[in-house]
Amino acid sequence: MLLSIRIRLKKLADGLDRLEHLTVDNGAAVLESHVGESMGDWYVYGTVKDEHGNKIVDSNGLYKVDYTTRQKAGNAMPKLTGGISSSLSYKSFTLDATVDFRIGGSVLNLPYQYMREIGNLEATLANRDPKHGGLTYYCDGNDLTDPSKRHLTDQPVGSTVNGCTVYGNGVIQPGVKEDGSRNDIIVTAGETNYNQYGWGYSGNITYENAIQKNTYFKLREVSLSYTLPKSLTKKFACNNLSISIYGRNLFYFYKSLKEFNSEASDGTSWIYQAQVGGSTATTRTFGASLRASF
Repeated sequence: MLLSIRIRLKKLADGLDRLEHLTVDNGAAVLESHVGESMGDWYVYGTVKDEHGNKIVDSNGLYKVDYTTRQKAGNAMPKLTGGISSSLSYKSFTLDATVDFRIGGSVLNLPYQYMREIGNLEATLANRDPKHGGLTYYCDGNDLTDPSKRHLTDQPVGSTVNGCTVYGNGVIQPGVKEDGSRNDIIVTAGETNYNQYGWGYSGNITYENAIQKNTYFKLREVSLSYTLPKSLTKKFACNNLSISIYGRNLFYFYKSLKEFNSEASDGTSWIYQAQVGGSTATTRTFGASLRASF
């Protein structure tokens, strides 16, 4: 079965041009439908870019965020959903399998937003040390609080330059400074996560990276059945007897939410299916069954 979802909002009551379905974290992200556009658009406060599309950094080396207006970051409606089932029989054995899939549609991944802030995801390993891409630098006067006092060096971590300790968790984020020059401000790996992710909207926090495509192909269920010979079952007045083993929610062939379950949304309505909020993930189950007819 295939299902393509394309819904466009044509008209609302006089004086209205949009529907607000869901407001998250005091308005840091909202799910809305605008007249003339597709249902279920995600809007967030986004990073500021120049006319060439380069992200602009503040004087602290972190991306500048525009809190005056929200930007469209994605649409919740999948382009296509469906499933494929097959059944193969050979003598007394039957193998059944079902594959589900979803293509397109964006979700607000709140665990990603919060766990990036506190460094609980594999993605936060980036730039923590030279092994993971971190730049080595030292700070004038060993002052770790002022980015303008940080300088790159090729000396190893733990050594000293002019009496200043060398660290290895430096990052220069791609982008430009407000004067248009190439960004050269050194920040730490921790600062890029702690100050650009988290709850709400202030400073340099944005939810734009938490709006993520949710595409997946999943082996939903597999079962193997064996039907006993009638020459055996008729001895105890049984017309048919079959034994089956099965597994459900076995694995994903592919999913775009790399570190999260694609189906752990917050509810059953389309609005709450557009948000991953840390609810319990689906379980993988195995079992056996015995079916008999007399």
